Parts: sequence; C-alpha cells; structure tokens
Amino acid sequence: MWTRHGPRSPYADSSGNLAFKAGPQGAPVYAANAPRMWDSAPLPAGTPTVADPATGTVLAAGSGMPAVSGISGPGAAAHVTTVPVTVSGQSITLAPPAAALTGPGVVYPVYIDPTYQASAPDEYGSAWTQIDSGYPGNKGDWMENGCLNANGGPCLQTGFCDPTGPYMSSCGSLGVTRTMVQVPLPSGIPANATVDTADLYFEDVWTAACNAQPTQLWATPAISSATDWANANKWTSELEEESFTGYGSSCTTGYSQADVVFGTDSGTKSGVTVIGGSAKSLATTIEYDIAHSVRSQAFGLRAASESTTPCDWDYTTNACTGGTAALQWRQWMNTAKSIELPVHLVQPAERAGRGGQHARRGLPQQRHQPGPDRQR
Repeated sequence: MWTRHGPRSPYADSSGNLAFKAGPQGAPVYAANAPRMWDSAPLPAGTPTVADPATGTVLAAGSGMPAVSGISGPGAAAHVTTVPVTVSGQSITLAPPAAALTGPGVVYPVYIDPTYQASAPDEYGSAWTQIDSGYPGNKGDWMENGCLNANGGPCLQTGFCDPTGPYMSSCGSLGVTRTMVQVPLPSGIPANATVDTADLYFEDVWTAACNAQPTQLWATPAISSATDWANANKWTSELEEESFTGYGSSCTTGYSQADVVFGTDSGTKSGVTVIGGSAKSLATTIEYDIAHSVRSQAFGLRAASESTTPCDWDYTTNACTGGTAALQWRQWMNTAKSIELPVHLVQPAERAGRGGQHARRGLPQQRHQPGPDRQR
C-alpha cells in the first residue's frame, strides 16, 4: 500500500482506473490506468527479432512487440495480470494476486503498475484509447503510453491482429482493434467562422504489410475511461478512407513514420490515395463543431476491412492470401505530441481577402513513452 496526501483525493472507477481530483465531479489533475502487473517471461527460443530503426529497441518480428519486459510495459511473452485496487480516503491499496507473484511459469523481475500522468487542464482535455473486439469489456487501454521506447510498452492499434500470422502468435484473442482519440478545438472563435483547412496527423509505427493498405478516419462520440468495444463500436460517420504504404524495419521504402495525415492535405502526400469519403470532411466537421460551441471532437481510426478470417500465410515469403484483412493491421504512437490537429480559420470579416487565422491544436504536450500492444 502507498498513501498520497494533498488537496486532491484519489478516485477509482468501476474498471479500476484512478484519478486525483478535487471532488467526484472535478477535473482530474493526475490519472492512472487500472493497475496491471507483468513478469519477464522471455520469447520462445528461435523467435525472430528485429531492431526498431528509430530507437534500436529489440522487437518480436511480425508483431512489433518488445522482446523483453521493462518498467514501462510487458514484453511479447509476458504474463499480464490486472491488479485489484481499492481507494479509501487518501489511501490507494493494490492487492497483487498471489498466483501472479509465485504461480507456475512466473519469471522475475515482476513489474507492478500503475504509471501516473498529467491530465489535461479541464474536462474537455485530450485523450486516447484502444478498443478490442476480443475483449469487449476491456477498458485498460485508456491513456496507455510507452510505445517503442527503450523499455518497451503498448502502442495503439487498428485492424485484425491475426494470431496465425508469422511471428504474430502474441496477438492471442485480441481480435479486431480500433484506435480512438479526442482533441480540443480552438476556443474564442466566432460561431460563423469558416474552417478553410483542417488536418489530423498520426504516427504509424508498425504495419503488417509494406505495400499500400487502407485505413479509415471516422468522427465518433466522446471517449472516456469507460470506453470499450461493447459501448463504443457503433460508428456512424466516416470522414475519409485513404491507402498508404507500410512502415516498419522490414519496409525499405514507404510512408514516413510521422507523416500520416487525414484531411485537407491528405491527397497531397506522396504515395497516398484517398479512396473513400472526402479530404474536405474533416474541415466540415470542425466547422460544424465551432458553430455549435463544441469544445472537443473525438475521432476513430479503423481498418477498411475488419474480417477475422485468418490469412492463408506463405511462411517462406510472409505473403497472405484468402482472409487478407490482417494485412491492414497497423500500430500508432500513443503520445500527446504525435496527434495534432492544425486548423486554418477564416473569420467573417476576413473573407474579403485579409487572410485567416491559424489555430494549431493537438493533444496536450505531456511527456509519455512509446511499443506495440501485448496479449492480455
């Protein structure tokens, strides 16, 4: 047990996610995901590994998960367990299950979460999460971080994580994955302003295929620590679908890691094809939000195909035929600075030619760490 004293009290939701705030309805000052613990079980002998070209981190080939566990997250073969948490007054008590400490197959060192992070300045602050069809009630991906840093950790994901693929057995029962983010919108803008351009940037850090595959951007309802597949998978407003080449240590050419953009500029990027929706849809959505005094907008990323039919894999070439949805599987950076929404606004009096106003809004510049997701 540890105790934290001060003017902010800890609160835990039904999923075990923690927040420090002035009262039950107050804005969080610090937050923590539901606590987890993991051991240091190694990869099976002979499992191929690769080095991330940006950090040098050793990853399990194919899945892109860290080869070894660390303080920031579990390795590809780690045993991961949820840690029960209780809150009483200013005290938070974690009760690690005995089986996760001394059970068969447990490999030390064992790491016990959670990690605390600075929250956004108000209730409309930015956030991100992942929802998984294989774990419809799981809420543990809320505000996770640690993607591809030196100690390893989970990344956000989209698409079918196919456990039958080469070196992808660590996908387990994850199933279809989707990424959801929430971004603050410019404040103090006249309701009748025109959004001239809007672009939403992401960092694609790992792909199942190097050739071009489609990804979709949707406008979604707001997200929270209670968001999961069961309550948030019914998306109704697709904005854009674009196809672009893959990124990863085995891809000799392709899309730049930090250069995935939806919106006005999407069709101007080399190797990108807008194949559904419209590059103007994002600007139209933001303009509607401003006109209706909406303080933030949530977006979702998903694969164009969410079939769970396994591929017929050629293990010599890693080619996939038959159920090819797994080729659209991608992983995304889960840091504040990796998700940005630059917006160019034209106010009514400026439409005659005096220019516009640039409002660059991204996720708050908190410091997190980066790595692909793990089997739960």
